[in-house]
Amino acid sequence: MINLEDSGIYIVCLTNKIKISNYAGDKRREHRGTPVGLGNFKVGKAKVLKTRRKDYFKTFGEHHVEFIPQFNTADIDNIEQKIKAALKNYRIKGINGRRLEWMENITKEELISIVQSFNANTLSKKKTIYELLDLELDVIEQHLKLKSHFYRKIKDALEILRLESPLI
Repeated sequence: MINLEDSGIYIVCLTNKIKISNYAGDKRREHRGTPVGLGNFKVGKAKVLKTRRKDYFKTFGEHHVEFIPQFNTADIDNIEQKIKAALKNYRIKGINGRRLEWMENITKEELISIVQSFNANTLSKKKTIYELLDLELDVIEQHLKLKSHFYRKIKDALEILRLESPLI
């Protein structure tokens, strides 16, 4: 059971059809924000999950936010950075060209699966980085509809790495 009074990792799914600034409610920065809405997701960390949920409700309206706590952890900074790196290709580019924390072109189910792969409470000690890469390849293949010969080359290269490298 996830304790909302504790620190942890969460996912936010927006349901608003009309996109609004990711800085909505902050009059100083609202005009510089990137429009987000239905189909946009964010993975984040919180020292207190319940408080962070309230912040999203205040910014976007409770009826437009699906706040999905993923797991409790004290190591929120490290885990969030690893998750963001794994999701880099889905992150929206902002007005300045830098990648934002908001994502698109991924389903909620795929996002939850990737985030849960970083949950130390459910990870097997024998899980290797190559298993995580296989998961990422499955997501890439679904989204980009890679040609089978290209996909096979990537899988073959991963198999060679798996044979030559020790378990993590």
